[in-house]
Formats: sequence, C-alpha cells, structure tokens
Amino acid sequence: MIFLLLFSFLIPISTGLSLVNLLLVRYTEIKIPFLLKISLSVGLGLGFSSCLSFLWLLLFGTFNRGFVVADLIICLGTISLYAIQRRIYPQPTTPLLGSSSSVKVHWLIKLCFYVLLGYALLTFILLFLISPHGFWDAWAIWNTRARFLFRGFEYWKDAFSPLIVVSDYPLLVPLTVARSWYYIKQETQLVPGLIALLFTFSTVGLMVSAQSTFRTKTQGYLAGMILMGTPFLIFHGVSQYADVPLGFFYFSVIILFYLHDQTSNPGYGLLFLAGLMAGFSGWTKNEGLLFTLSIPLARLAVPGQTLKAYSMTMLFFIIGLSPVLLIILILKTQLAPLNYLFSQDTQGLLPKVMDLSRYFQILKAFGINFINFGLFPKLSLIPLLGLYACLLGFSIRKNWGIIRAPLILLGLVSAGYFMVFLCTTFELTFQLRTTLGRLFLHLWPSALFIYFIIVNTPTNLEKTQ
Repeated sequence: MIFLLLFSFLIPISTGLSLVNLLLVRYTEIKIPFLLKISLSVGLGLGFSSCLSFLWLLLFGTFNRGFVVADLIICLGTISLYAIQRRIYPQPTTPLLGSSSSVKVHWLIKLCFYVLLGYALLTFILLFLISPHGFWDAWAIWNTRARFLFRGFEYWKDAFSPLIVVSDYPLLVPLTVARSWYYIKQETQLVPGLIALLFTFSTVGLMVSAQSTFRTKTQGYLAGMILMGTPFLIFHGVSQYADVPLGFFYFSVIILFYLHDQTSNPGYGLLFLAGLMAGFSGWTKNEGLLFTLSIPLARLAVPGQTLKAYSMTMLFFIIGLSPVLLIILILKTQLAPLNYLFSQDTQGLLPKVMDLSRYFQILKAFGINFINFGLFPKLSLIPLLGLYACLLGFSIRKNWGIIRAPLILLGLVSAGYFMVFLCTTFELTFQLRTTLGRLFLHLWPSALFIYFIIVNTPTNLEKTQ
C-alpha cells in the first residue's frame, strides 16, 4: 500500500514539476531555485490532477484503469516535452538576486531553521496521530465529499446534495483524496494527512526559496522560521481543512507576479502559471474566486506600466486561468447548489447592510484577530514582528512600488471577507468566532512575505557596525 500511496502522489507532483519547468524554460534571466519549483509543483500537480479527475468522472462516472493510464500518459508526456525544450533553450546560470549573506549570522540562523523544521514536522505527525480524521470541517465536509466521490460510482453526484453541509464547495481537496484512494484501493486517513503535510510544508518551502531569491538566504530562513513558528498554521494543516491549501495558492500567485515584476524580460510563462494557480485557488474554496477577481484591479497599481503592458499581462493571466475557471463554472452551474449568500432574498439582506452595529462588531473582531494572530501562550506574533522591524529598520518607501499591488490585492480580499460577514445568514458572533482566524490564515503567508521584503536583514545590521 505504501508504494501505491507514494506512486499516487509522485505522478501529479512529477507532472507539476514538468509543467513548471516547461512554462519557465524560456525564462533565462535568472536561475530559479529548485525548492521554489518543487514547492510550486505540489500545488500545480495536485490541482491539475484533481481537474482531470473531475472531467473523468463527468465523462465516465467512475474511476477505472483508464484513468490511471491517462494519468501516466500525461505525466510522461509533460516530462518528454520538457526534456525536448531543455535541449533547445539554454539554462540560466545567473546567481540569485539575493544570494549574499554574512557567514557568521547565516550558519546560526540556518541551524535554527532546520531544528525548527524538525520540531514542526514532529509536531505535525504527533497531532495527526492524535486526530487522524482531522477536525470538524474535515470529516463533515472535505473527507465526506471524498467518500462520495470514491464510493459513489454512478451516484457520485450525490456529493452535491443540499442535505450535505456546504455542498457547493469546490473539489480540489476531496478529489485529490478520492483519486489517491482509488490508486491504493482503500480509504485511509494517511491520504488526507499527507495532502495536508504537503501543502503546509510546501508553503514554508515557497517562503524560504522566494525570500532567498529576492533578498538573502538568511532572510529566507528567518521568514521560514516565523511561518513555521505560527502555531495556527501547523494546527490547521493537521485539521485537514482547505484553508492551508488556499493560502498556498494565494501565496503562489503573489510570488509569481512579484518575480514577473522584478525582472526585465520575464516572458509570459510566469503569467500563465499565475493564472493556473489563481484558478486552483477558486477550485479549492469559494473564497479563491474573490481573490481571483481582485487580481485585475490590484494589477492596475503596478508602477510604470503602460496600457499595452497591463493588457498583455492580463491576457496571459486569463489564458492560464480559463481552463480551471471553465471547470469551476461547470461545477457551479451543473452540479452544486446555490451558495447561501446568493440564496437569500434582498429583503433579508438589506437590513444587515444598513445595520451599523454589524460594521462595528466586524471591525472589532478584525482588530482583535489581527493583534492576536498566531497566538502562542501569552505571546503574539504581530507585536513581536513590529518590534523586530523597529530594531532592524525597514524601507517601505524604497519598496513601495513593488509591494503596492500585492498589498492592494490583500486589502481587496480582506474587504471582500468583511462583506461576506456583513451579509451572512448565520449568527454573526458565531461565524466571526469560528471562521475569522482561518480567513486571516489565507492571507498570512503572503503578508509575511511582504513584511520580510521591506524589513532589513540581520546581515544589513552587521555590515553597518
């Protein structure tokens, strides 16, 4: 079983890595680290395979041997295409943008990072052994849907029955679980646990590799430690909810656009890949659609771009987005029931929008959750990060041009979340208490990335002494 389990993940991740390399093979300005590529390939590969699984179920009604053959053919095909492309285009050898680090500081921070990585992995495994089925949403929504898709055969569409809790949710996580269960021919909690592990630590891999690329390796290890040192991240990774995967896709899109903006001749592979990742965010949770719709508005804030440059950026982004968006539209229009936000009448919605007390209640909850986010026993991360920035210094003015668009994007998504709370049909206090922290978690890796872009590194401080 273990071999088949690993094989079921090796195929999509290999496909994802080949697709990443294919899309970036013409990108010869700078050498992109393997850690960044393999981290992206986890989300890309699992997202792609879940879309293939959905189309296969639509066409044939059940998983069968033909599905495995198609999976293998696609994997081998993408690997072959990359091998051919690699012979045509020269491989970049330019060093990373931020490869220099002070040896004294770097080795100590690197050691601390790997110690914390081991501790985080051990914590994740122990928490999984304690709660192998995850927490409430995992067994009530995500894994329940996976069981319908795996067991249902011709009745797999019953997964969208209005009798099931939140039956309009997208299918990236449930289909990834059901697909691997078919490979090993049994239901085991190792599958959703492994998916959670991959997304949690691929997010850390993205952070370390992106900061190492754009700043210094020291900054990469520091950012990775802060991310792993956020108990909320590890806790919700183990929970087997879809919030950590969603945050991964948000973060991927921001990194890809940032890489595009930072280079003089990036090509369009980065934009196509960003479109795919944005599509997969919408294929993970409904909140991903809000994120995706906010991207064109946020990209208007990129400094120095012409109308033609903006149009070409959005064109290739939309080309990458379109296949996944089409699959989401099929799900939403043909299978899933109407979301609760759109099923309520205008008469019930208007009093909520006009009630000022709801605005104050939501703003207060936002403020409290922001200050206390990542809370460890009597220790909050946000004030500590503020103190760290004051001690080492930061340069918002210098970096304002490159962080403006991602900041606006996160602001638009936050405003959208605010409106969802304002219009919710559920009791407001209950929904704020149970969901707001997880919504902040969606934005946390991206916000932390922007923070470490503007704050100075310990090596900067050392050079000034």
